[in-house]
Amino acid sequence: MLRTILITLLLMSLAACAPISGQPEPSTGNANDPGLVPEQPPADEGQIPGGGDAPVSSDDPVSGDTEPPHAPKDSDKNWQRGNAFVDAAASELLILESYPLQFTLVLHGELPTPCHQLRLVVNVPDKENNIHIEAYSVVDPDMACIQVLEEFETTVSLGSFPAGHYTIIVNGEKVAEFDA
Repeated sequence: MLRTILITLLLMSLAACAPISGQPEPSTGNANDPGLVPEQPPADEGQIPGGGDAPVSSDDPVSGDTEPPHAPKDSDKNWQRGNAFVDAAASELLILESYPLQFTLVLHGELPTPCHQLRLVVNVPDKENNIHIEAYSVVDPDMACIQVLEEFETTVSLGSFPAGHYTIIVNGEKVAEFDA
């Protein structure tokens, strides 16, 4: 009898720990949550929003059909713009072994809150071969959010470049240099 009671209690406690089927997992409010990402706009002329997978050359600044995950969106105009704090010392440039060489930038930094979403605008190289990247955040001004910094790490595919020496500048700060 005691054995039956113990087995019943054990089964009931295990059943209480199991998730309820058919109900979605609760959202953590993470800025990278796909449920919080608004629709994506077409790319602006002369810019590669968020870097993209498109190769960069002087003849064709933007190509490819897929929009990068941190590209500016049409609905951003309804949201409040904020800072994105990029840690230049922790960021790194990856050179992929391919022909032509492909370059990817790994950015580390912080957003003002977990509700802020990262946005990146990558411009084509200027006459001095400087690649300017603008990093900022957007947030729904009506959303209540905990006031704590949210760390981020993201990769920005820069593509390939004609031969030359290039400097990557994020929010006015030099992050990396490379030779193509």
